[in-house]
Amino acid sequence: MQNTISNQIEDFGKEETAENPTRIPIHGSMTRPANPQEGFAEMKNGRLPWGKCGLTVTVSTDEFTSSCPTTGQPDFNQITIEYTPDEFYLESKTIKFYLWSFREHGAHCETLADTICQDILNAINPKFVRVTVNQSPRGGLRIVSKSEWRRPVDMADLFINQFSGLPNFGPGGGLVGIPTPEKTEAIKHALAKDDLPKT
Repeated sequence: MQNTISNQIEDFGKEETAENPTRIPIHGSMTRPANPQEGFAEMKNGRLPWGKCGLTVTVSTDEFTSSCPTTGQPDFNQITIEYTPDEFYLESKTIKFYLWSFREHGAHCETLADTICQDILNAINPKFVRVTVNQSPRGGLRIVSKSEWRRPVDMADLFINQFSGLPNFGPGGGLVGIPTPEKTEAIKHALAKDDLPKT
């Protein structure tokens, strides 16, 4: 019986590897990625489908290390990643693997935030992402760098949300009305033709 279970686990791992190559094992130790490009590939490969209601994810760690490209000395950083997923979100183990890839990578604090922000954008195309890197003081100086990207707003959706897409409440708090799908489509059509009543 034990051999059968072990064989099933082995086969499961092989099937997963064949369909979705990964360097992160289901259990046991793993080797550190050689560079951030390898970490990025793993993070993108391990993304998971979302596509549900609004969600904001915050990931933070105070164990993020990199190297100063000028002196070669280690930099110790706290990092916070905030993002709003659209079609995909990031699996936590792949985020750890990705951040680990910077351990001996030479980068200034100012560029780290931008690099990580761009990589998350390229991995899952979120609606919003903000990366904050807080470098521990070295030589008496503390550096905090932030990089942020927000998807441009679709004007039709913005109009619908502001004027009719959200429940409208009267002065007494009573629900006045929610637009029907037909009304929503009519508004989008009018916006596309620039045929809305002028105020």
